[in-house]
Amino acid sequence: MRLVFMCVSKLIAEDSGGAQGPAIAGDLQSAILASMRAPSPGFVEQTLARVYALCWQLVGSDNAALKSRQVAAMVMVALIEGAGMPRQQRAVALAVRALDIKIHNLDKSSEPSESYLPPLVSSTNYKNCMDDAVSMICIARAIVSLASYETTLVALDIEPSIRIPSICNNVHEAVFTHIASICGRSQLAPGVKIIVFESMAIWLQETAKLLARCLGEVQRGEERDMHAMAFALGQRVLILQRERIMGYLWSYWDDPIDAVQVKVRTIFEAFLDIGSTMNQAIIVNPAIAESALTHADSAGQSKATSPGAQDGNAFLSDVLDLVLTMDWSRKVKYSLLAALCARINVLDMLTGHTDILTSCLETMAQVTMASRAGQLLTALLSRAADDIRCAREQAPDGEEEEAAALRVETAHMALWKGPVTAALCRDDDTSRRMLTQQLLPALFEALPRIVSEILKALTELEHAGTGDSTLGHVERARQQQTLDACRQHALIVVLKVARSLDIITIDRVVRMDTAGSSMTSSVLEMLNQAVYHPDWTVRGDMLGLLCESRKLSTPLDAVESELLFKLLRVSANAP
Repeated sequence: MRLVFMCVSKLIAEDSGGAQGPAIAGDLQSAILASMRAPSPGFVEQTLARVYALCWQLVGSDNAALKSRQVAAMVMVALIEGAGMPRQQRAVALAVRALDIKIHNLDKSSEPSESYLPPLVSSTNYKNCMDDAVSMICIARAIVSLASYETTLVALDIEPSIRIPSICNNVHEAVFTHIASICGRSQLAPGVKIIVFESMAIWLQETAKLLARCLGEVQRGEERDMHAMAFALGQRVLILQRERIMGYLWSYWDDPIDAVQVKVRTIFEAFLDIGSTMNQAIIVNPAIAESALTHADSAGQSKATSPGAQDGNAFLSDVLDLVLTMDWSRKVKYSLLAALCARINVLDMLTGHTDILTSCLETMAQVTMASRAGQLLTALLSRAADDIRCAREQAPDGEEEEAAALRVETAHMALWKGPVTAALCRDDDTSRRMLTQQLLPALFEALPRIVSEILKALTELEHAGTGDSTLGHVERARQQQTLDACRQHALIVVLKVARSLDIITIDRVVRMDTAGSSMTSSVLEMLNQAVYHPDWTVRGDMLGLLCESRKLSTPLDAVESELLFKLLRVSANAP
């Protein structure tokens, strides 16, 4: 205990402005050293009172380092928690002393008669702390980190104010309001900005843990009231704070400070965890929603903040719809959807929102946005691979593992084949290059069977109509020529990526039994035409297809050797 006092006094001596801080710290250190030789009666209580006062002084000091102010705030909250008061009095002390909250009909007897905490006074230093953003965020962070749930969730008759709206009825929600009010401020110092968003992330993470603990088990007696209170808290966060939290994501996801981006991503993930926990609690125990309504009635709150039971995926679906309303030119949209992929049924999402794949593939043509779209597409494919693996491991009775996996893989392939084929055949070399680099490897690794489906689709496009019937013969011929050139290039890049992954080879395509299809002859015909392609980029990809391999020892078969020598003869005398 003495060591803690010595450390706090050292912080005061180093960080307090003016000559008074070091003098006070020196007196405190002298008193501690003297007590170590001859302890005096009441020394601990007196020293705790002095440490409490010095913590307020350090928290409100503009000259103190940010870390020192955080440590002082944590010591101060720990002193309030350890003052030996009942739970109700601890909650009142945190609300009134640390957060400057006014309580209706505050009983003066709630202050302990014998405590090291000084009487409530409105000093200048205290007012400065309440008006300073750094001081308030240090205090709010300390409460979230140290105060127990039993204290912060005690129902209080809080007097509404500009800082605390009427919906708050406990310390935990009041802390969120304080943090949120600072998050919305502009021109915060970089260090303070990081602490603010980290505090918001910690609050949401602690709330998710609280809900998981309170709603995970069926309790009795007083703990049942705690469960109803926790459920009502979760509903208020999801309903009343959703727009505010999503606004932080849209505004700060691409913040210039990397640490802020990490904290904002954590905020979104914790917010999704809260929604998932709430929905799971409703599925397991639908009566808990009615308990929350009863608790809201007894507390005099609006029932609008505690709606009834809902579908297990309703919250995630609402968030998905909210994210999809954003324009596809917003970079944050792709990151948010990628984060949602880990918590939502991807097959249902792509089936209900077919424009997701189409819009992402169109965005691949923009070099500045291709990496964002590739991140989302990779996340979708990763979930598809997980679905296939889970189907193989959890095959129903009477169904073989491979049959179950094939059924799921076929469902995913049906969603990806059409949009990917159309994107590869687009008359845009940049888009095709981005797809080759950022999509096709992940696509073929997650869905290897889709390679033959895409090859078949590319050959079937040979005689497709390409233009308006009102166009002349020359224009239609030009469009057909452009489409054929794009198809040839698309075929080459698909075979090139699949061959690099050892999924397929040209020789295997030749020997493939297509059950009456003309795909084999069409593929060979298109490859022979690509040898004479006027675009040297296509010829370069053709050379890479024939020469590049994952294993250096892989030999060339007869078809590949013939195509290679033909390509070299045609290109050798070219200008």
